[in-house]
Amino acid sequence: MSSQTTLLFSYGTLRNKNVQIANFGRELTGREDALPGYARRMVAIIDPKLAALSGESHHANVEPSSNPKDAVSGTVFEITEQELVAADKYEEVAKYRSISGTQLEVKYDPPRDGDIRDSQADITQARELLGYDPQVEFEQGLRRTFEWYRTVHAKPEAKE
Repeated sequence: MSSQTTLLFSYGTLRNKNVQIANFGRELTGREDALPGYARRMVAIIDPKLAALSGESHHANVEPSSNPKDAVSGTVFEITEQELVAADKYEEVAKYRSISGTQLEVKYDPPRDGDIRDSQADITQARELLGYDPQVEFEQGLRRTFEWYRTVHAKPEAKE
C-alpha cells in the first residue's frame, strides 16, 4: 500500500462509519471543516444496499451558491491514494445510479494501453485562449445521455 496520503473533504455518506469500513476496510479519522460558497441539497438514495449500509434514505450533494455566507460543513480525512480510488468509485457508482434511476452495475476492467489512470484535467487554457465556454454541466449531460438512450432503445409495447 502506498505511504503517500491525500486529503479528502466529505460532506455526506462517506462520513458514516459503516460506509467507511465497507469502502476502506477501516474507520477514518478526520477534522471538521467547511466548503465556503456552496449549499447542500438532498437526493434520494435509490440503491437499497447503500440505503441499508448508510441507514439513510437520502444523500447530500453540493452546488455553488449565490449567497457568499453559505458553507457546507464536512470532515477532512487523510487517506491513501488507494483509498482515494475507492472513494472515487463509490461516488461514481452513486452518481450514475442516481442519474440513471436504475441499479446499474459498474464494471471496472483492467487498464488498456493508452488509458489515462489519473487526470488533473483542466479547461482553463481552453477558456482563456479559445474562449471555450461549456454550455452543459457534466451531470446535465449525463442525464441527457440517459434520456436519449431510453428514447432510442425503448422496448416496443407488447400488442395483444
